[in-house]
Amino acid sequence: NIIMGNDSTAYYCPGENVSLVGYGQNIVSWSWYLKGDVPPTVGTSSLPADKTLNLPSVVSDTTWYFRGFTADAIPYFADQEFKIRKRPDYTFTLDKTSVGACQNEVTTITATKSIAAAPDATYTWTGLAGTPNVLTNIFTLNTTTAGSGTINVEAQATGYCNTNINIPYTISNL
Repeated sequence: NIIMGNDSTAYYCPGENVSLVGYGQNIVSWSWYLKGDVPPTVGTSSLPADKTLNLPSVVSDTTWYFRGFTADAIPYFADQEFKIRKRPDYTFTLDKTSVGACQNEVTTITATKSIAAAPDATYTWTGLAGTPNVLTNIFTLNTTTAGSGTINVEAQATGYCNTNINIPYTISNL
């Protein structure tokens, strides 16, 4: 009797590596195959290292199968299914779509969570110096120097893919 590991789902964000580890008892060889491909009729390996399938830079949902085979003259087989699914993007909003300020004017940008189920969301602000307040998600811009450019806000939260919002800014010396 073949006993295969439980079917499972692996989650990724685009570009991440995913490793799948197949498991089976009473099998002597195995193969990996992609859903939609012709399933193998014999095992292609008996090396323990080949029970791990490393998928680099995953960018789309797929389903892989780990098929284990017995040593019988006509081998019996069983499959273990691995679904690979993209994590949802963490969505958030900013209270501004662009920033225009005079030199030394106090100017802030506020990030608002769109997903209440992500209490650990954090924001990284780049592109213009300033002071983030991690408790209120408010970023106070440093407006001491005139100039223009883009502020990038990246949001991170457990169980979600990071997302970015870019907004243009102009600090004038009027």
